[in-house]
Amino acid sequence: MHIQTLNGDWTIKKVGEDKTIPAVVPGCVHTDLLKAGELEDPFYRDNEKNQMWIGETDWQYQRTFTVDQSLLAHEVVKLRCHGLDTIAAIQINGTSIAKTENMFRTYEFDVKSNLKVGENTISITLSAPATYARWMDMERGVLAAWVEPMRYNSGAWIRKEPCNFGWDWGPMTTTSGIWRDIELVAYNTARIDNVLVLQEHDRGQVRLTVKAEAENLNESSLSARIEVELDGKVFTTIETTLDNDSLSQNITVSNPKLWWVNGLGDQPLYTVRVILLDGKIELDTAEKRIGLRTLELVTEPDEWGQSFYFACNGVPFFAKGANWIPATPYPGDFATYDYRSLIQASVDANMNMLRVWGGGIYEDERFYDACDELGIAIWQDFIFACGTYPSYDDAFMTNVEAE
Repeated sequence: MHIQTLNGDWTIKKVGEDKTIPAVVPGCVHTDLLKAGELEDPFYRDNEKNQMWIGETDWQYQRTFTVDQSLLAHEVVKLRCHGLDTIAAIQINGTSIAKTENMFRTYEFDVKSNLKVGENTISITLSAPATYARWMDMERGVLAAWVEPMRYNSGAWIRKEPCNFGWDWGPMTTTSGIWRDIELVAYNTARIDNVLVLQEHDRGQVRLTVKAEAENLNESSLSARIEVELDGKVFTTIETTLDNDSLSQNITVSNPKLWWVNGLGDQPLYTVRVILLDGKIELDTAEKRIGLRTLELVTEPDEWGQSFYFACNGVPFFAKGANWIPATPYPGDFATYDYRSLIQASVDANMNMLRVWGGGIYEDERFYDACDELGIAIWQDFIFACGTYPSYDDAFMTNVEAE
């Protein structure tokens, strides 16, 4: 497998105008305008009012990139977009590739026939989200937002960060952008589609069930090597064949080092690695870093009615925590703040759980990594907060199901 990143330097412009300004991907229009001196700080005085036009504007991202023959020699070349915010139309070398409509989904498109050796151009046009949300209200019906008038739209018809439209704690910065990685992915024969690691604890040992699925281009006979590692040392290696391009392999970990929430113990993390093989050729690799632990919600009859508490490795603990909102109003602006320092602050305050609130985003992997490392359990919301959503609309629900 070969991955060519398309992150880095792009340009943006208002659709219909010629003037371009430098842009950085991942990122969003707001941060690029701020860097270019085209926007006053929305957090200063009442400047929030002076940036509302950004969400009413169509924007176009564009860049050139070079493709060599070795990349195009692969059987499959796909464009993988980890996060487009939000109503996007993609073109490569002037040819329309696809349209997307969900900030939270990863999209892939086969683009081998659209690429050429040498210089190529990609453009992504993002429709004004505020205009789209208003239009959908008129077309399909206005849906309630529960924190009005702090929000100027419910955002219910667009699968986008809800607090972009305003909240009681934050500004109305309705963003557009390529907010997560974008890349070309080229591969032959097969690749790993999904990996899931389950664990069952019993009498001083943990049985891992490693499940994996592969995308097989040519009905090849595939196998896999599974490795389990702790502290940089591989202590278990198993090779197995795939049946109908999938596998399910049990692995027993004796004398496991258990993961605990903050305050109850340490946080050792194991790495489970799946290496997809065609004979002796390594095609693809996927890794999961996990803590070995049980984490359960205990609901049992008691003298007051029914209990409702969490237990880690069978030990009850009081859930001490906070509501996690996005650390920045600008999706993709991950470089300007440090997840680990924010999670460390939670630990220093003796927290052991955070709720990832459903009015924000599914957080960056660095957030979850820091929580794993520092003993913070996660109560994870789906992104449906403080409003009414059109669960009666088939197209909306199909989009949500894919999300």
